[in-house]
Amino acid sequence: MTRETRNSIRQFLRRYHEVILLGAILLVALALRLYQLEQDSFWIDELTQINAARRSFWAVPKAALAHPASAPLDYLITHFVYYYVGHSEGILRLPAVLWGVLSVATLYFLGKRMFDKTTGFLAAAILTILPSHIYYSQEVRPYTLAAFMILLATFAFYHAVGKNTRGAWVLYGATLAVGMYAHYYVAIVGILHGAYLVLMALAKRLPWNRLLPYVVAAGIAGLLFLPWALADQFGSTYSFRWPAASTLFEAPLASPGITYRFTLSHPLTWFGAFVWTGAVAGVWLFIRGKSPARDNLGLLAVVALAGMASVLALDYTAPYFFVRRQFVPYAPILVLLAAGTAATLAQGGAQRLVRAETRDRAIAIAVIVLVAFALATLAAPLAQSYRYEKEDWRGVARYLLQHARYDDIILTRIPYYPETYVPELAKQIITLKGVETVQNQAKKHKRVWVLGRPYALRRNLPEILDWAATEKPLEVKGFSQLCLYLYSEQMTREQLEASLKQW
Repeated sequence: MTRETRNSIRQFLRRYHEVILLGAILLVALALRLYQLEQDSFWIDELTQINAARRSFWAVPKAALAHPASAPLDYLITHFVYYYVGHSEGILRLPAVLWGVLSVATLYFLGKRMFDKTTGFLAAAILTILPSHIYYSQEVRPYTLAAFMILLATFAFYHAVGKNTRGAWVLYGATLAVGMYAHYYVAIVGILHGAYLVLMALAKRLPWNRLLPYVVAAGIAGLLFLPWALADQFGSTYSFRWPAASTLFEAPLASPGITYRFTLSHPLTWFGAFVWTGAVAGVWLFIRGKSPARDNLGLLAVVALAGMASVLALDYTAPYFFVRRQFVPYAPILVLLAAGTAATLAQGGAQRLVRAETRDRAIAIAVIVLVAFALATLAAPLAQSYRYEKEDWRGVARYLLQHARYDDIILTRIPYYPETYVPELAKQIITLKGVETVQNQAKKHKRVWVLGRPYALRRNLPEILDWAATEKPLEVKGFSQLCLYLYSEQMTREQLEASLKQW
């Protein structure tokens, strides 16, 4: 390779390093979200959304209203994918993958706009490998869409406050309105944007007249969303329990269903320490700091921290149970808050320690190390941090398709769960309402299957598990988080076992 060739390559990399580096991050984000996309079966929340989306277009919103605090946009997207693209796990989860990758890209540009390229790259790289974001980018649920719309709405708000033009505020109002129909949490963020403006006006960092265009834009967005909010009759039979501090610590970062032991060797320990320390330091800089970026840190702190606090307040008021996925829509903003704080604190030292002409190269090396760490994590035992085995409705359905006879009856609390995978058995699937259902069907049919999740049966039909413990029907094991019992009044246990072995 000649000197001229080397120089031309260096010039090309120097000129296009931002595009190349961002492209590499997005490719890794896409790869991580496509990795084993079809490995797990749909679980109950996904099956619930898919069942609603399989209806006619105009019936989909009505079906979404039946689900607590749901908005229709993601249901409608699932509807179009189901009827015009495909039905498999991978196909129906592709929109969530798209929102996840777009969130990474949007986070970079928002970080670059609010701070600098360093912050944008750092935030995008962390979100790329964040376990909670990867997990919900592989699920037919609206959490990554909500995260994406929160990012877009905050981006549009920041742009509108800075430009203060009619077009910028119209764009903000339109983004907020669309986001509200994606998830109620976007409405919370819209309110928090106004709270931020009030704080800035009280601190005399912004004029009070900046509130007027916000009130008009957010008010119109709220009026557009009002018909849905009025139609949604939120009801809950659950109770709220205050989550443990460790649960709140890991909720925006960790995959669900996995108990973590935070040690120095675990990557989530470093993620958690960096993110939450950065968040607290960002609040301090907003209140007491003198950096030019302190107002931007304040906006991110209000959206992320007050947003998660609002979720807890709503859960307490509803009441509704808290689960970690409720914090996931705020995870990108929380990550940007931590990255912005780190960049702000390190800015003075970096200017002294790193020469300007080598600063971009140092940034590139740091981000490449983070991306390489993400790839290495997948091949290491720590890969469990990114995966959680869901309910195996697909496996149970296939088992029933192989073993259930034409005159067998299958009992389950919600019939469309197994019907999604085995529509061939739809006529044999009956709603399980109690032990009486089992006993009545056992008088008419030689074999009766009882299918369900043990903890759900214990909560809704406790007598079923008491009956199972007493009667001791044949239990088929091997399906994640699901139990499958085979019962008969006309056959002994030995005969039941023999009838299964015939297959």
